[in-house]
Amino acid sequence: VQTGALPICPRRTRSRSPSSRTRHKVESPTSHGKTVSLAVASSDARTVAVTGWPSVLTNKGVNESLFLSRDLGASWTDAFGNLRAATATVGLTRPTGLTFVDLDSDLALLVGTVSGVFVSKVSAPGKWTRLGTCAQLPIVLGYGLQYEARSDTLVAATLGRGVYTLANARAQIAAALSLSAVA
Repeated sequence: VQTGALPICPRRTRSRSPSSRTRHKVESPTSHGKTVSLAVASSDARTVAVTGWPSVLTNKGVNESLFLSRDLGASWTDAFGNLRAATATVGLTRPTGLTFVDLDSDLALLVGTVSGVFVSKVSAPGKWTRLGTCAQLPIVLGYGLQYEARSDTLVAATLGRGVYTLANARAQIAAALSLSAVA
């Protein structure tokens, strides 16, 4: 090795037998050129959600999609449901960031859209309701979502408006879902 040169990473010499790890190939039913987001539930790795659309370069002929699997991709449920109506947008909803949040009685799926963050129960996918007030989570493309269980905080990265946090997230998600059940 020459002085000042970057070290070469040695090859891993420890071998693992194929039976020591189980790998699963997960294929979603989406036939698009752009997978926007994928989320795996921390409480059950068999529960997976994926969203995307054919192109980010044009809105022509776009078929947005949001699918949910409870069996590691063996079968998929179209979870788009009433998302377009819930976002109240005349254009595309652009479902982007995804995350799961464990509630006491159910698992919640959250998705970022052009109109902010929306939530649906995994047990009844496709019935969406807005999460948070405009001051908490603004009406802007929610591009990245992450839930931090220890502090019970939802972090939402937006496209152009910064990063927002929603404290006491589980209670707020449960409240939003209970309001949608009444409506």
